[in-house]
Amino acid sequence: MDDGYSELVNRAIKGNKTALDDLFDLAKAHEAKHDMEGATWAFREAAIAYRITAFRNLARAEEAEARVKWMEQVVGIHRAWIEANPAGMPQLPRTKGSVDRECIWRIVPQELAREPDFAPAFRYLFETLSSLGMEFYSPGGSLVRCVSGLVESAFGFESNGFAHYLEDRSVRIGVDLLADEVERRCSATPSSPQAGVRASDGTSELPCT
Repeated sequence: MDDGYSELVNRAIKGNKTALDDLFDLAKAHEAKHDMEGATWAFREAAIAYRITAFRNLARAEEAEARVKWMEQVVGIHRAWIEANPAGMPQLPRTKGSVDRECIWRIVPQELAREPDFAPAFRYLFETLSSLGMEFYSPGGSLVRCVSGLVESAFGFESNGFAHYLEDRSVRIGVDLLADEVERRCSATPSSPQAGVRASDGTSELPCT
């Protein structure tokens, strides 16, 4: 086929509705002229273009639907934070009470990060921290490790250098919800040192940037 047909096909594949209609009309015109070779080519190209467009639209629709569901979860996260903090943003550092590093590193990576109920909070922090330039990598710089470090900072353990991220309101919302649960569980269950959780000098191993 000549360049004019190629251009028509390319526009149709890109989702141009007029080009899609023209390609289908071209196929019917070839059929009416009993040009079966031309009709077969045009119908085949039209079918491919329609499939590609339908797949693209379906993918976009599914992406939009997934984003709407996620935004609903974000609203839920904010609502839960407001209910837990009716007086507004609480001051830092939080009162340690029975919370220590061993307890934080037991509860955040080994419990909260594995529980479906807290998955939205971790995703929320991933998106928020990524937008602020924090980078995650493995091994050693995973989201879970970085979030554990932020919870440490919220309780006043300043060895990891993450405290400045807590100045962002969105980060605080996610961290506060996890820190509330850490405080509750630490109070209920005494912590014990966990092998491999802390570095030999007693500071957290958190190379996230």
